Formats: sequence, structure tokens, C-alpha cells
Amino acid sequence: MVSSLTSPPQPATRSNGLQARSPWRTPLRAPSLPPPGTPDYFSQRTTRLPSSFPPSPPRQRTDAPRPGSSPSGPEVFLGPLIPEEYIDVGSQRLYALSIFAFIQAWKIYDLTQIHKVISTEAELSFAFKYLVIEGLYLWALPVFRIPWLTFSPAVTVLQIVICSAWTIFLSSASVLPISAFLSAVWRAIYDREVSISEHRIRAKDIVHGSSYISGRHVVHILPESTAKLNPRAETFCIDELGTTVYLPIRLNATEPKLVQMYHVVYDDASYTTLNFTRRELRKMTEVISVPASHDSRSVPSKILELKLPVKEPGLYRLARVVDTSNLDVKLYQVDVLLSQCPSANVRGYGELSQIQDRCIGALDSPTLRVSGIPPLRVKYSRSIKGRDAMFSVQSIQPDHFSSPLLQGRPSRTGRVWHAGDTLEWALPQTVEVALDTTLGTVGRWAYMIDEVEDGLGNLVNYSRIYEDKDREDSPMLAKKGLNYGFLVHSRPTVRFTNCNAEQPVNLAKGRKASTHLQLQGTLAEGPYKVRILYTPSENEAPPEMLELTMRNGRESLEISKPGSYAIESVQGKFCEGDVLESATCLALMPAEPTLSVKFEDIEDKCAGSIGVTADLTLTGTPPFKLRYRIVTDRQRLENKSLDIENTRHQLQFRPDSAGHYIYEFFMLRDRLYDNIQLDVKQFRTEQTVKVLASASFARDSLNKKCCTGDSAEVTVNFHGTGPFTLTYEILHGNKRKQYSISDITEPAHTLTTPPLTSGGAYNVVLLSVEDGNGCKSTLSEADAKIEVRWQRPAAQFVAIDGKMNAMAMKGQSINVPLRLSGEAPWLVTYTYKNPSGVTASETVSKYHANGDTISVLDEGVYEITGVEDAFCPGLVPKSANSFELSWFERPRMELVESPSLVVLDDNLVVRKDICEGDEDSLEVALYGSPPFDVLYEREYKAPDGNVKAGTFDLQALTKYANIRMETEKHGAYKYSFKGISDSVYNGANVPNDAFTPVEVQQLVHPRPDAAFVNPGTVYKSCLKAGAEDSSIEPIQLKLVGLAPFALTLHLKHENTGQSDTVTISNIKDNHYFLRSIYSSLGLGRHAITIGKVTDGRGCVREQFRLPQQVIVSVSDVPTISPSTPRVNYCVGDRISFILTGVPPFEIEYEFNGKRQRANTNSPFSRLASTPGNFTITSVKDSASSCKVAVHGDLTKLIHDVPTVKVSEGTSIIQDIHEGDRAEIVFRFSGTPPFAFTYTRSEKIGRSSRERVLETHTVSDIEEDAYSIYTSMEGVYEAISIEDRYCRARVGA
Repeated sequence: MVSSLTSPPQPATRSNGLQARSPWRTPLRAPSLPPPGTPDYFSQRTTRLPSSFPPSPPRQRTDAPRPGSSPSGPEVFLGPLIPEEYIDVGSQRLYALSIFAFIQAWKIYDLTQIHKVISTEAELSFAFKYLVIEGLYLWALPVFRIPWLTFSPAVTVLQIVICSAWTIFLSSASVLPISAFLSAVWRAIYDREVSISEHRIRAKDIVHGSSYISGRHVVHILPESTAKLNPRAETFCIDELGTTVYLPIRLNATEPKLVQMYHVVYDDASYTTLNFTRRELRKMTEVISVPASHDSRSVPSKILELKLPVKEPGLYRLARVVDTSNLDVKLYQVDVLLSQCPSANVRGYGELSQIQDRCIGALDSPTLRVSGIPPLRVKYSRSIKGRDAMFSVQSIQPDHFSSPLLQGRPSRTGRVWHAGDTLEWALPQTVEVALDTTLGTVGRWAYMIDEVEDGLGNLVNYSRIYEDKDREDSPMLAKKGLNYGFLVHSRPTVRFTNCNAEQPVNLAKGRKASTHLQLQGTLAEGPYKVRILYTPSENEAPPEMLELTMRNGRESLEISKPGSYAIESVQGKFCEGDVLESATCLALMPAEPTLSVKFEDIEDKCAGSIGVTADLTLTGTPPFKLRYRIVTDRQRLENKSLDIENTRHQLQFRPDSAGHYIYEFFMLRDRLYDNIQLDVKQFRTEQTVKVLASASFARDSLNKKCCTGDSAEVTVNFHGTGPFTLTYEILHGNKRKQYSISDITEPAHTLTTPPLTSGGAYNVVLLSVEDGNGCKSTLSEADAKIEVRWQRPAAQFVAIDGKMNAMAMKGQSINVPLRLSGEAPWLVTYTYKNPSGVTASETVSKYHANGDTISVLDEGVYEITGVEDAFCPGLVPKSANSFELSWFERPRMELVESPSLVVLDDNLVVRKDICEGDEDSLEVALYGSPPFDVLYEREYKAPDGNVKAGTFDLQALTKYANIRMETEKHGAYKYSFKGISDSVYNGANVPNDAFTPVEVQQLVHPRPDAAFVNPGTVYKSCLKAGAEDSSIEPIQLKLVGLAPFALTLHLKHENTGQSDTVTISNIKDNHYFLRSIYSSLGLGRHAITIGKVTDGRGCVREQFRLPQQVIVSVSDVPTISPSTPRVNYCVGDRISFILTGVPPFEIEYEFNGKRQRANTNSPFSRLASTPGNFTITSVKDSASSCKVAVHGDLTKLIHDVPTVKVSEGTSIIQDIHEGDRAEIVFRFSGTPPFAFTYTRSEKIGRSSRERVLETHTVSDIEEDAYSIYTSMEGVYEAISIEDRYCRARVGA
């Protein structure tokens, strides 16, 4: 006994809480042995355990060993909460699981009940009920500590979440079709129907197609042993390292013993035979899964591929293959051409190949060197400044080259050479191709070989081999000749910028000049050497070659000698440049400037000499600058200078005052020479001058303005000896008038014109002046211009939107625009007259003729009374001197008169009572500027005294608006209007006196209600029963509201689908017993629903909270009739009859001479499980309790389903060779004629699936067997069979 309880030693392990609860993962320890004499507890528990449960796991420990304690010490375990002396562990588990199963069964029962009447409250109650019950059960389950049912808190919470989710899912009947789902699950588990023999059977057990269609015939075509060289039509070549090439040979359904292969040399077409023995072939053999041919019907049992090593170029052909049975294998004659792999390189031409720099515009001829079997194709890339372009050169071959490859590549599936023909065309050739290129772009140029292909299709792709290299600058690729590059530089240009033959450089004696050269080029490629040829003027010396070094784009050339300087060339670091125009600069050395002067006195017959004229003649390079001085009375010195653009000039000296004058020229300069001193004695003259009288207007009098009709004053300045006599005239248009003033002694005198009455320009012209000596001088001084205004200034208002009046909101100012004429500024005077007749005046200053405004605020008429500009007083036109400002009408609201309104006072109106839910509206009239905004408060007082209020906003665009009255709930309503605003006056700007508060009251009555006392009840009646029949139970109704009532009922006749309406009026009681309706009902069920109820107030209810319906069933004698006129049926069909009467029905029928009885509803249906004759004899329903004998022939004939068997219903595999035929026999049972359909299919790869290749149908077969003959491989089987009455099909 001790040994049976002791556990084997276990290694010490660390366990968590979840492991401690798992009986499969926790290491178990045996408890200490019971004292002697103790009953065998474990044996008792084992004998009491039910046979349906596995043995209980050992009890689990509740405390882990303390640190430092020995793991082999005794451990304390707690058993179940209910001691096992009362209930053993197995029974506790059984009881716990039974309780959970009972809860689930109870849940399913409740679920079926709530789905009968869909209600949200029922669904919520169902979900809450089982959330609580299942949650409490799962949470309390671990407390009992039942082994295998004690879970951790996390697992318990997870179980509660899963059960709660499932409960919520089941309760969602309005969203998910749970009943349909459970019904579908039930049918899938228990899909049985009642058959004619009154036994429940599954329909698929008797109509399954496999019981009537059986057997299959498999035809296999055996493959042929073949060998093929290069089965994938690959190309092969030997690389530059001489790597071994492996030629593939594919063998079908055989294992080779010997392989012989011909090797034909290209030079002389001689050949040798290569032999490979079985020992060598074993090392070269590889099993592959690729089909041997493209014929999908050929499925070889084994496919081998050999890899034969070869190293020499030439033509290879299979000579013989012998299998392990010493039989020759059929060979596919294929030739393989093996040669050296094609190659290509690119290099420069001649000496250019070593030069890395080129000049733009030059020519470059890189050479492509291509080796391989012609015709060759090479693809290369050319990169210019990082932009790549790809080129392909086709059909590269030597001159006069002839080859069959020129007509296309050799066939890879047949022979390409016959004995006696030459193979020299397959020898490698080397061809060079020149690539002439004009270098037209500056930058880095690079040529790179991308790929090369020979005439056999061997392709070498260098771009993939070296794709990780910098292909343009890689030294390794350059060494292999796979790239070739250089730099193309621009050519510099040079020219003179400010000197040419037409614009020479003037060089002063003893000085140097410079001219500028402009260089265009890359400065990094400098310095640039510019060679300049100097040729002296007049051939005084031989030409000289100069050299200038330029390090930037602009340099100066210093010139010290006259002559011609011509640019010969420019040379940079890499390229020689071009010389542009201007390429020649001419340097000249002009002589120093000179002066000759001729003086002449200016004589006056009255005053004598009045001045000097100096005629100047100059030589040199213009412009000139001449300096001179004037000495007056040998005391006052005045130095002056004169700029002269030409070589001749005349200078006049006219002193303003009398005296002795000396004129001296002392210095001259031109463009080249400065400060040339002149001989003063040679260029000097003296003169004594007496000045003539003169007069001129003062500067501020040259332009005057005045008003029409006013006089103007101008000031005249006099020079000479007084007193003076002045003659002048006033010119206006074509009119002149002369005036004279004498005895003028002041140097300045003011002239006053007569009144200027015409508008426009007046010119005051000085004609002559006479001094005190009697000398008279004619004057040519500037005239004084007087601008006389054509018209006086004016002021007027400008119409706003074409009107001289405007409207504004009270308290809001507007700006009235003005139109002013004249000269700014203006003073505008206007008056204001309000509607009361009060007048005020105001003057304002304005500075703009157009755009100035007058701001007005008060309502009234504004009139302009006067205007004055900067010079003149103006006029005010009567047509636009006044503007009227009006205020917008302030918004207001009035209730539109209606018979429904009763006005109690100015602030209180009562509206007619209305029924709950009826539409009603209050019409208001709005005055002002739309749109309007009306603010009102609605207060609702419920029948229980509860009051609710809310504020609303009515927005209207028209003068009249409707306010919807609230009628959804019955009670007292009060509408208080608080204010109104429109588009002009918003809520903040409405004056306090513009609105009068109004209050409207209305009472809303409740709608009446009607209901059946016993809704859902089925009332039974007989056909043509009268209302006076006391045995008929009346239909009771309950009415709510104010009597009398009018009740409208809807009748729906289920037999016809038609509906009728019945109206009952003048119901004076709230309880009503309905009897009269029975007499108008015919046979069948009639659904009666309440359509409408009207009470004494006229309130109507047409919608009811709950479905109000009762059923009246009017019965007649039952009848039975077939659902279809069909007589012949097949096994597996359903025979149906339509019953009339009150279900359930009792049916008696006879099948194959045996009487059967069945209770059913309509329709009556039975599954035909066996062939025979089926006849209905009588029918009885539950209403009439009478059995009715069936008259007429209600007999149905049931036929068996035909069958077809292929190969006697078994599976036969038949192997045939190509060209043979196989016979396939189909046998039938049933009633001829027969028709059947068969298919031929094949397997898809290695899977078990099959693909149908073809389908055939054969009909009108009178015999019970049919044979077909075929030589096509595949699986032959029947899929359908049909006889005279019935048919069967696979999968049906």
C-alpha cells in the first residue's frame, strides 16, 4: 500500500500560480501516509467516482516552501470546501457542471420566449438577468476548491467576459437573426423529415448521388525513353579563364549506362567521340521535377538530367545513349555550338588615347574593338556631364563575311551543321568600329561598354558584372578597356571693349593711356596668354609683338605710343581661343589746344559802346573749357569759365551798369590737355560803357490769378537813369490795348490793370522804356501772365444712389458727398432745418474738389447757402443745394386678426383650444426692414403642475410670418413676445418705445385612446353566425377620452389578403362590447385592428403605442387538394397537399396496401423514401371534429431513382500504349430510355484534385449497357443519369 502511494523523485522546479492550479504541469508529491487503521481513503474515492469522469488529480498545495527549507519536506494541501466524506470530488464536479448546463438550457428557453415578441425591454431584462446569474456562478466556483474547476482570478474574469459577450450576442434579436441561426444549427445537427412510412429519416440518405452513380475507369499511356541535349535551349561559351562548361542532357523514363557525344572542331570540321561511362555518369546525374515534354498527358515516372563537362570550343552532338537494359534510347537531334565568350573594349585613336583633355569643336574617334562569332552586337553608354545615353551597334562583322547566322540564329532544337559543310563561320572574329564624334559639349565625356552579344546569343553584360564600381573613373575598367574618358574644355574669346578703328584712343604727349580687353572663358583654366601686334603710325619703326597675361575676365593694356594694336591670338591652359571684334585698337596723339580771339564793340546810336563781342576760334580735342576775368573800374575782379563744345564760339559782354571794363582770357583746356596758360596781353581788350534804360517784371509778378471783374497788380523793375516813361499793352485773345506811364522815379513800380471782365489768360507786355536822357529802348522781356477765372467757385451736394435724400438708422450719422469747383481750400456754409422747423447754420473748411463730405446726424433738410475758394467767393446752384435725411422705420410686430384669437387687452390674447399633435400656427405682421428677428418665450404647464420655459428666436424674410404652436404634449401654453429687430435695427439698437410686449395663451387637449381588453385573443365563430347569438364571445374595448366616441376598425381577411374598414359611431360609454362584426365575416381568419378613435372634442388618434389586434376565426368543413397536378414522383421527392380548415388536421392515407394516420398542419408533406402507390383516404380538422372522406383520385405513383455503374461500380486502372484503345462500359437500371453524362479528367500536379478536360452526354439509350472506346489518357466517370421518370447527379 505504501509503495503504491509514493511518487518517484522529481527535480526541483519553480512554479507560478497558474502552474500550481494545472494538474498537468505541477510536480506532485505524495502526502504523508495515514496512521495504521485509517480507512483506505483513496480507494474509497476511486470506487465512488462516476465512470464518465477521469480520475481526480491530486489535491493541490496552498503554500510554497519557505526559503531555506528542504524541498523534500512534507507540504500542506487543502481539499475541497465540501469535505469528501460527504460528497466525493468527482460528484462535486458533476454537480457543478450540471448547474452550468441547467443555466444554459434555461437561457435558451428564455431566448425563444423573448423572440416571440420583439421588445427592447425584454432583451435588456434577458441580458441583465443572465449577466448576474452567470457572473455570480463563475465567481463563486473557485471558492469550492473543486479540483480541475478551481481557476485563477484572471481566468475567472476571462470566463465571465466570454459568457457576458455571448449573452449580449444572443439578446440582440433586433439586430441579429438569432432564431434563424439556431434553427440552421438545429437542422444541421438533426436534419430529419417524416417519410410516407411515418418514420423520421434524413433526405440526403436516400437521394445522395453516390448511391446511384458509382465506379471510375482510369486510362494511362505509358511514356517513351528519350534523351535530349540542351533541353532548355540555352547558350554556352567559354570565358577568358577557360572555366569548364557543363552541357545538360535530359533523359525520360530511363537510367543511362553509356553516353557518346561528337565534338566537331571549327577549323577543319573534324570530329572526335567523347565517351561517358556509367561510373562517370552517376556523378553527373540529377533528378529533377520538370516534365520531359510539353505534352500534358505525358507524365514520366522518372526524369534525370546529366551535366557533361567540356572545355574545348566546337560543335557538340549526341551520338548514342544506352540504358541499363542495354537498349538504345531515342535521341532528339540537337546541336550545341560552344565558343569563346564575346568581348569588347573601347580606346582612343592614335596619340589621342593618352590625352585626357580636349577642346570643344574638335573631333574624337574612339574605337570599339569587338571579338566573337559574327554577327556581333555591342551596347555601350556615353556619358556627357553626368547625362547618360545608351547606343547599340548591330550586325558587326568583317567585310565580305558569309555565315548562316546572318539569316538568324541557329535553331536550338535541331541540327545546324551537316557532314561535309564548313564551320569556319563559327570561328571567333575581331572587328573594330570607329565612333567619329564632334565634341560639342563642355564637360566630362566617358564611353563605357555595357554588354556584348555574339551571333549564337551568348551575352556578356559588363554593367551587371561591375555594377558596384564607379564605371566612369574606374582604373580597373580602363585597364580592361571597358571605359574611356576625357575632359572637354571651352575655348576662350578675347576682344577690345572700348577701342576700335572708329573710336581710337587719344594719347596726350608725355602721358600714357589704357584700353580694356574682355576675356570669356573658364578662369580655372588660366592664365591666358594674349599676343598683340603693335604697328607704329606712319611706319616710323618695324612692327612689334606684345604679350599680355590675363588672369581674370577684364585686363587693361597700357599704351604709351601711338599706332595700331591688333590681337593676334589667345591661348589657355588647354585650348587656343578665338579673337572677336573689336580686334584692333588705334592710338592717336593729337596736338595741344590753341585759341585765337577777335574783339568787336557793340555800338548804340544813342549811348555809344554798350558792350563787346568776342569771336573765339579753337583747335584741339573738344570739349574745351576757357577761363577769363572781367575787371570793372580797375577795382572789382570777377573770374568766370566757359564750356565750349565746338571749335568756334561767340561770346558777348553787355554790362548792366556804366563803367570801365577790362576783358582777359588767361587759361585753356581740352579733353586731353589741362591748364594751358594763355598770353594775357594777346587775349585782352578794354572798354568804357554807358548802359541803356531797361525794364522787366518782378519774378513774383510773372504769373498772377484773379477773379472775373477784379483788377490785378504787377510789379516792374527799372534799370538806367530816371525818371522813366513806360509804354505797355494788355493782350487778351485777339484784343490789344496800349497804356503809358511817365515820371517813374522808383526802381520798382506797381501797375494796376483795369477790371478784367472776361475769363482766360491776359498778357501784360512791356513795349519800351525812355530814360531821363531821352534815350528810348525797345523791350523784349518776359510778359506778365494773368489767369482770370472763367467762372466763380461753386458747391453742391452729390446724389447718393441717384437721390438727394437718404435713410439711416436713428442715431447713426452718414456722410453726404460734396462737389466743389475752384481752388482749394473752400469755406462751405450750410443750414439745417429739422422736422419741427428749428434752423441752425454752420461753416466748414474743405480741401478736395471731389470726395469731401459733410457728416449729418439728425433727421431733417440740409441746405448749402454759401461757398468761397482760395481766391473768390462762389455761387451755389439751386438744383443741388439741399439734401434730406430720414430715419428708417423702427421695427414693430402685430398679431394678425383671426377668429381663433380672442383679445382680452392690449397685452393678452387667448387662442382657440387645440388637440394634442394637431398642427397650429400663429400669424404675425412685421413692419420694418426685413429680415426680421422676433424674440419670444414659450412656457408649458403640464397637467401635474410642472412648468417648463424656453426662449426662441423667429427669423423671417417677409412681412407676414407664422410661429408654429407647440402641441406635442397636452397642457397649457403661454407665448410671451419680448422684442423684435430687423436688418437695420438689431437687438441693441431697437428704441425702448418701439415694441409693446404681447402674451398669447392656448390650451392643448389630450388625444383619446382605445384598446382591446384582451389583445391577441383568437375569437372563434361559425360561418354566417349572427350578432344575436349569445354563445359568441363579444370583443371588449376600452375607450379613454370625452364621450361620445367614434371608432374605426380595420379588418384584414387572411384568405383573400383584402382589407375592409368598419366605423362605429356614437359610443357613449368608455367600455364597449362588440358583437355586430361577426355577421360580416366569411370563412377563414380575420385580423381586427383599431384604426382611429375620435372623442367628443373632435380630437383623433390614429397611432397607438402597442399593437392592438384580435383574431376572429370563422371555420368551415376541411378540404384537401394536391399542391401540384403531378402524378409520378421519384424517391427523395416531397409529396405535398393543401388543407383548408382549422389545424391541426388528422390525415388517413394508404401506401402499398398499408393504412397510415398522421396529425399535421397545412400543408401536409411527406418524403417519398421507397417506391410504391400513395393514396389519401380521409381528412379531419380540429374545428369541425368531423372526418371527411376524400372524393376523387388522390393517388401518387412513386418510382425508384435510376442508377449507372462504370466498370461494374469499381475503380479500374488500365495501362495502354500510344495508338491502342480502351473499352469503358456503363451499365444502367431504371425505366428506359436512359441518358447519362460522363467526363474525362486529369490530376493537377501532385495534389489529389482533378481538372475536367471534357464532358460528353449520351441520350436515347434503350439498352441497360453502353460502351465507349478511347485512346485518350484520363479518368472516366459518370456524373449524371436519367431515365423516363427520374434522374440523379453527383453532388445533388
